[in-house]
Amino acid sequence: MNSTICITLDIDWATERIFQYAMDILTQYDIPITIFATDNCKYLVDLRNNLIDIGIHPNVNKINDIEKVIKELKGIFPATVSLRNHALVHSSRFFNIFDKYKIINISNYLMPFHKNIQPFKLYKDIVEFPIYFMDDLYLSEYKCKDIFNISSLKLGSSGMKVFCFHPIHVYLNTESVARYNSIKKDMNNSGKIDSIINNGIGIRNIFIDLLEYIKKHKLDIKNMQGMRKKYFGE
Repeated sequence: MNSTICITLDIDWATERIFQYAMDILTQYDIPITIFATDNCKYLVDLRNNLIDIGIHPNVNKINDIEKVIKELKGIFPATVSLRNHALVHSSRFFNIFDKYKIINISNYLMPFHKNIQPFKLYKDIVEFPIYFMDDLYLSEYKCKDIFNISSLKLGSSGMKVFCFHPIHVYLNTESVARYNSIKKDMNNSGKIDSIINNGIGIRNIFIDLLEYIKKHKLDIKNMQGMRKKYFGE
């Protein structure tokens, strides 16, 4: 199988407790990952190492706000070179701003379950790494009898596979958009969040099953920087 996997986490506004829950699972597998930070997540500042690549996840409400938000996040994470915009907001107007702030790895383009995905040069040194799987889209759009079954991920197909998970979905073991929406405005209310954790089958199960599959089959797995080096030698 000619395939490279990249596991990414979009922090959004998850609390440190919820983020650490997802990280506690990941650290059991000792694999490279990329984490995209939305705001001043102080607990991420010193987390970067050979396995963990910290990127930024700007929340852009207006296209003209992009430079301000990137500048603020680069002030917190000055070494970052990777970016995924919140809600995958995309515009060609961003390219020069990415270049200005030395953002060279972008993962903003969604290609769910496509075969033979390859990263591509977007602008100057900027490379796009399309997303193969996004957990919230999986919950809302992917309807089949095998949902939450490892077979639904089609890991036997060729091509790069960038997986996007959110710590809140791992923590809640979300199985429906309705469960997440019920606490979306109460992210700091730990009691309410804990009271609606799904004890059945959900995103946490597919997250762990994926990690187990990678380990069992010894799949090639890299973070964004590692993938850039593999595909472009940089």
